[in-house]
Amino acid sequence: MMDDFIALLGRYDPDYPATIRGAPHERIARFADLVGRELPPHYVDFLRRMGSNMGSLELPAVSFELDALIESLESEEWRPPPRYVLVAMELKDPYFDYYLDLDSPSEDDFWVVRFETGGNAVFEGRVHPGYHSLRALLFSLGFLSKRLKPMPARTTMMMSLSGQQESRAPQLKQLQSLKQIALKSGFEHLAHAGPSCLLLDREDAAIYAHHPPRGGLIVEVASMSEAGLSKVTEVLRDNTRLA
Repeated sequence: MMDDFIALLGRYDPDYPATIRGAPHERIARFADLVGRELPPHYVDFLRRMGSNMGSLELPAVSFELDALIESLESEEWRPPPRYVLVAMELKDPYFDYYLDLDSPSEDDFWVVRFETGGNAVFEGRVHPGYHSLRALLFSLGFLSKRLKPMPARTTMMMSLSGQQESRAPQLKQLQSLKQIALKSGFEHLAHAGPSCLLLDREDAAIYAHHPPRGGLIVEVASMSEAGLSKVTEVLRDNTRLA
């Protein structure tokens, strides 16, 4: 997973691989001790490659740094239930941190859920499923930050109300339909993020689509110009239920 992730970011920032720094083995072991169970292999791989510093990947409101996670667990008497492993902290209100839910496996990975660390949310059922896997979370944040964010023209599209009411298509079928439309429009499918996310790229534009575990399809579109953005969104509106 990590080789694919680093290669994706290096596609848009050739110097990126030189900016990351992995966490030392002893710090990973310390975190596992605090968590109280063995860490999932994909997450250990992430920590070894960029657990100390994610480099030039700009995530201003989220911290994945292992030292910060360790400090949080060491300073809090509160602990989440054993099924949850803290992987990232939100740095602004409402402080909904990111956890792997080890009771919700997804292929060789686990769901990523969010809730407020230190409170009663997790015990009162206020847990928000965000992504079907750690892979989907990382590739989503990376593609949005390195590819879509630098483009000057951006918009968000969602399933229209009529589409929500009329469409009974399974989530993966909706994503597959969107992918085929994009491919016909000259986009390349970057097949790294797993079945719940689409990363679609073209020289002048990019499309990101995500079906979270709960909720409807969300699509982000970006282009190098407003005119280009208008053309892409027009194609999507004409051929899907997106609005």
